[in-house]
Amino acid sequence: MLKSFSFYFILALCYLQYSLWFSWGGWIEVWHMQKEVVHIQEKNQSIKLANNFKKQQIEDLKDGDEGSEDLARIKLGMIKANEILVKPKN
Repeated sequence: MLKSFSFYFILALCYLQYSLWFSWGGWIEVWHMQKEVVHIQEKNQSIKLANNFKKQQIEDLKDGDEGSEDLARIKLGMIKANEILVKPKN
């Protein structure tokens, strides 16, 4: 009787340990989710920095013609009258 009880007790402990480590919601899955959360937080941080940069560009463009003039010169290669455009070779 005691041997069968010990066997079932050890079997139950093994099942609980397996459930704790490998089942849905177990420690291994929690560890993977924590790594994913850190990755997503880093990605969100980089997106926030990009958004702040874009907001700053928008504010610069709203404030005056200098920002839009610089943007036109860089993106479109526009020049003023009586100017000579010099581009370095890449």
